Amino acid sequence: MKREQKTENYRAFAKLYGYIRFFHPSDEAAAIDWDKYAIYGMHYVESVNSNDELKLRLEELFKPIAPTVDIFSGNGEYKYDLSRIIPKDTSGLFPVAWQHRGLGVSRDYLYKSVRSNRIKHPVNTSGSISRSFDAEKYKGRKIKLKATVLSFAGEDKNYGLLWLNTTNNTGAIEDQDKKDVRSNEMEEYVISCEVTQVSDKINFGYSLCGEGVALADRFFLEVNRGKEWEKIDFDNPDFESDKAGSAPAGWEHTEADYDFQVISFVHGTGKQCCKIESVYEKQLFDKFPEPGEYFVRAINSGLSCAVPLCLYSDRTGTIPHADKNLLKVLNETLNRITVDELSANNVYFNLACIAITWNVLQHSYPYFDLYDLDWESTLGEFLNRAYNCNSDEDLIRILEEMLALINDCHAMARNTNDRTLSNYPPFQTDFAEGKLVISRLYNEKTGLKEGDVITEIDGRSVEDLIRENEKRISAAIPGWKRAILLRVLLRKKGSLEMVLKVKRENEELEKTVELDHTFFDFVEKGDYREYRPEKIAELEKGLYYIDMERTVMKEIKEIIHDLACAKGVIFDMRGYPYFTSEVLNHLSDIPMKSAHWNVPQIIYPDRENLAGYHTDGRWEIEPQAPKINGKVVFLTNGNTMSAGESVMGIVEAYKLGKIVGETTAGTNGNVNMINLPGGYVVNYTGMKVLKHDGSQHHGVGIKPDIPVFRTIKGISEKRDEFLEKAIEIIKGS
Repeated sequence: MKREQKTENYRAFAKLYGYIRFFHPSDEAAAIDWDKYAIYGMHYVESVNSNDELKLRLEELFKPIAPTVDIFSGNGEYKYDLSRIIPKDTSGLFPVAWQHRGLGVSRDYLYKSVRSNRIKHPVNTSGSISRSFDAEKYKGRKIKLKATVLSFAGEDKNYGLLWLNTTNNTGAIEDQDKKDVRSNEMEEYVISCEVTQVSDKINFGYSLCGEGVALADRFFLEVNRGKEWEKIDFDNPDFESDKAGSAPAGWEHTEADYDFQVISFVHGTGKQCCKIESVYEKQLFDKFPEPGEYFVRAINSGLSCAVPLCLYSDRTGTIPHADKNLLKVLNETLNRITVDELSANNVYFNLACIAITWNVLQHSYPYFDLYDLDWESTLGEFLNRAYNCNSDEDLIRILEEMLALINDCHAMARNTNDRTLSNYPPFQTDFAEGKLVISRLYNEKTGLKEGDVITEIDGRSVEDLIRENEKRISAAIPGWKRAILLRVLLRKKGSLEMVLKVKRENEELEKTVELDHTFFDFVEKGDYREYRPEKIAELEKGLYYIDMERTVMKEIKEIIHDLACAKGVIFDMRGYPYFTSEVLNHLSDIPMKSAHWNVPQIIYPDRENLAGYHTDGRWEIEPQAPKINGKVVFLTNGNTMSAGESVMGIVEAYKLGKIVGETTAGTNGNVNMINLPGGYVVNYTGMKVLKHDGSQHHGVGIKPDIPVFRTIKGISEKRDEFLEKAIEIIKGS
């Protein structure tokens, strides 16, 4: 068989797969295992020798789940027989059609896909983890609860709730305290209440109210014993001993409409926490396809499809009903596929991963209009490459190079089953004057120095390595691509040493260095490229520096009155800062909002004729005393991305301070996650973010008022030229 025909076969199946999975509303299609179906379908169509044969194969393949879909030769007009999907008498029937807010391929609270008249109404509208204790030993005492929690809830009616109460023997509350949690940063909260003489139980916990995701960790319960507080011990207060993916041991939790899992989450000294996530559905918006609507699309060079967008349903399901025997045979076939045992050495597995990823992006990625990209032609190209792939590393590379075409800093691929840690040499690097320069050294025994220019790595020139690796990096602006290159050029798996050639002034040196660092070592030391002051530092009288990559809001609140009276404050936003918008409350006299966040509302394929945008969730920031009245400077670079750009967008729009450094990454908006077969995961940006004035943010970013770039001389002298410029601005007249 010719290679070209195989490609046509794969491409036709892949496109039809996406159209039916995301837009054809039959109950049979909605219930199928789409990961297994993608693998099976690629194998089923592979061996046919012509489009005529392919048409028959596709009809056989899709008939059990989509009997009203037509496949025909040619790419012209097609008149669909509506009597097949609109009964003569529709009384008592319900129209069923897909609605997508973004595309609901993950369990993110924001991105969802539902079918009209197929909504599961929630039994519970809040999900809680909780504990209860006998109150006898604590009667007449005050008790206090501390917990570290956050909430990704998005809307006012959705929030986290930390609570503590005491109840009598009838279950009635004697005393209580609670705290609404709306911050998306892990912060510690404290609440307290009285244990009365008639108290029978002490109860506490954390709830997600409404929809979204909430995280909870480090619960501490204490009782007042006069002058001192005494800890009340109980098992599993921090979830560190739980198995990731399991429900928290020893905790009660709501059964319906919410998911409870212990997950890996590194913050402070903790490595795990408990996640609460809503799983119930509701109609997403008002518009959906009407009965009789269908679309016609080409699926390869010789075949097209006609797909109904809306079907009627009776009490037993969408009509017409698929053949039960055919559906049973299909499900039995799919059940024999064990996805967990497949990997990238299985050609159909690889093809399925490409088909799923391509379709999700094709129907929902919001930034295709910004780029002159023929995304349609990439499907055949990457299916061909996947056909020749034979390792996990190759599949990740192919997915990364595919994602690089969409220019999205959030876009990346990974294999969650790969637990191998990368090894790094004991230094950080930066780009200066177009060169790869050692910028921060942790071990002087290497014989290297800050300011050394790396010219070769293991016998290969840095220029060649950059060209090879940048093809795998999805970036909206060059600054982000450079930042990722700094992470990947000097990392290796399985090897414990690296040979470098470096240039130092007029001298060329060759050094063999041990790869004795991991990513987590850098995190502990401060994962940044320059020598910075302490995370909060008074550089001189009345001039403060705050590193937002290392500082939490609680620490800033402790010195907020000093900052209010300061001559100037420098907020360092370089890297990925854990910046809470609460800082901005102290920089303005007027209420402020974040940029415009627009999640596409999709009811038609190929991003055509959007139903509108979901625009909820903008940050609303009220002024708060005391106000910081001195000069304010924000430092940025190409690493400043996503949440950091939300903050910097507000700074730019409301002119809250001077921006010094480099343009930010130009990518903002919540990440959507594509869970592929076999533990592979692809991330991408699912929302369109516009600046306050409605102009483009993606690929533009936040530009500095005063650009600054690092120099080799500055690096060799251990100077931070960004910080020097900020100090100069504050001390200037």
